[in-house]
Amino acid sequence: MEARVFGVGIIGKGYWGTVLAKHLNRRSDFEPLHIADTKYPLGDLWTDRRVDLVVIATPNQTHYELTMKSLEAGKHVLVEKPMCYSAAEISSIEKLSKLNDLHVITDYTQTFSPSLRFIASGNVGIGDIRAYDLSVSKLRSLPDVNSNSIHWLMVSHLLSILDMFEPIDTFCYKSFTLCQSMGIPSNVLVAFSNGCLRASLDNPDGGYQIIFYGRKGVATYSSASNPSIRASYHTRQLSALKGNVRRTTWNFREDNNLEPMLTYVRDVLSGHENSNFAMSARVTKALASISRD
Repeated sequence: MEARVFGVGIIGKGYWGTVLAKHLNRRSDFEPLHIADTKYPLGDLWTDRRVDLVVIATPNQTHYELTMKSLEAGKHVLVEKPMCYSAAEISSIEKLSKLNDLHVITDYTQTFSPSLRFIASGNVGIGDIRAYDLSVSKLRSLPDVNSNSIHWLMVSHLLSILDMFEPIDTFCYKSFTLCQSMGIPSNVLVAFSNGCLRASLDNPDGGYQIIFYGRKGVATYSSASNPSIRASYHTRQLSALKGNVRRTTWNFREDNNLEPMLTYVRDVLSGHENSNFAMSARVTKALASISRD
């Protein structure tokens, strides 16, 4: 049987919309039919019967409205993070998607990191993870509105990664501003019972670095290093001895996680995978709680 090709309408011609369009054009299982900007008649996209999936790569504050309109038009949705801003919006999206038998997927690309998936599988061998130190940094302009705060822009990614290991709705969070410019936080730390999340908009040497503290050792993931995973195994004694430490490394390609993400989207639409809606909802609820503090 010939594999199905899904028609796609992309809303957003900014950086990420352009990247998504390029990758979708390269694939045989998707066919981009509309690439829309603010001047595009979106009604043409929503009424086009050939469009199965609407990809939303627009400013955060537009995600909820565009997702709801796409669902009302009978389209599946792939939306950039965050999916929305509140529990009430989550409930509305969930109700409408179920009513119309449609999928809503959020583009949390880092959850498709082969290194992080390898660690989550338990193959690194550090035992049960007891504590986490997750950080992400880049150098970029400061957000101009509260709904685009550093929490929604960057801590959201860290929460999606943490949820690969433990359900994030089991934690309580407390946010601290470490540095700000013109009254806008540019470096934050979010503490929870088993660790911390750190995000910075001031670091030109950007990337993700995550330390996992297990019962048998420590694993460090770095998106920008080679190897991408370093693990140290130890036998704890009253006095630390170098002879009790063994080290191992692995290297995975970390520069093209968008491709397995799009394969996952295809499999969700084909009925072979479940949508990441529940995880995305947990991230939004956690961020809403953090933002209220």
